[in-house]
Amino acid sequence: MGKAKNLDLSNIKNAKTGGYQIQFYVDGKSYSGFSMDLSEAIKIRDKMRAKLKIVPNGAFKRKSQQTKKSLIPGTRHIMAAGITFTTFMSRGYKTHYILVNWRDAKGKQKTKSYYCGKESTYSVKKGKKIYDLALKFRKAYEKAVLDGTLHELDPSKYSITSKTIESNTPLKERKQKAIYRLSRNRRSRRLSEN
Repeated sequence: MGKAKNLDLSNIKNAKTGGYQIQFYVDGKSYSGFSMDLSEAIKIRDKMRAKLKIVPNGAFKRKSQQTKKSLIPGTRHIMAAGITFTTFMSRGYKTHYILVNWRDAKGKQKTKSYYCGKESTYSVKKGKKIYDLALKFRKAYEKAVLDGTLHELDPSKYSITSKTIESNTPLKERKQKAIYRLSRNRRSRRLSEN
């Protein structure tokens, strides 16, 4: 009985004659299925969900139509639904984040955050690059919901890496930084030897 409490039983009801009735209403039309076995009923429901392209309640909608559309600072680019740009105060300075709202396979609300840097180190170019990564995650999430493969979605595949940020910096600038680090390390070694 403990397992049944954790199952998603939306659109599944106990049939009066025994077994389980699966029911969807789409554009005024009724779509139904039936199974005597609960696990089979869940499989039928998930296949019907994918075929009918049922979107779980609130999966892609903003909580309110009056919610301000989020812009990347310094641009007129409106972020997609489910993605916002926000600023937090931390230890006396402002830090910027891009947040992606999504729901896991159990319907639990989640937020994936992308750190964009302090106000002093943030650049619009960097923000756009991180936004592109956040958008990839949001699109992958929406596709997984529609395909019925949400349980397979791995958010860690859409995390910021050093390559994500470095590819934002021109090659010449990266080489100069590498040369500077190398010379700084050589100087510190010489000083420690003397």
